Amino acid sequence: MTAFNQALTAARARGGLIDEGNHIYLFQLGINGAVAQREITALLEAEQEALNEGVAPSHEGIVRWLNLVADKFEKAPEQYAAQRNMQVLNPSLTLENKQ
Repeated sequence: MTAFNQALTAARARGGLIDEGNHIYLFQLGINGAVAQREITALLEAEQEALNEGVAPSHEGIVRWLNLVADKFEKAPEQYAAQRNMQVLNPSLTLENKQ
């Protein structure tokens, strides 16, 4: 969730593109940067459509989207660690959005 929040913030400041640092962060979590970019582009396009119709996108909508992408990619860090034969020492860190 934090990775996508940071990538979204970077994309807003860079004309819609995720910056290099956030691509590195996403890679370290086992998330393909092109896939993350597609998710962010779709959100930004939906926001622009809403703005064009005179509707202001809400903060709640962003939080909902962040939860959706967090759920979608929740297993990515664990899968990446397994591919690299690494042991996740604190699995609670990969589940920060879960209560």
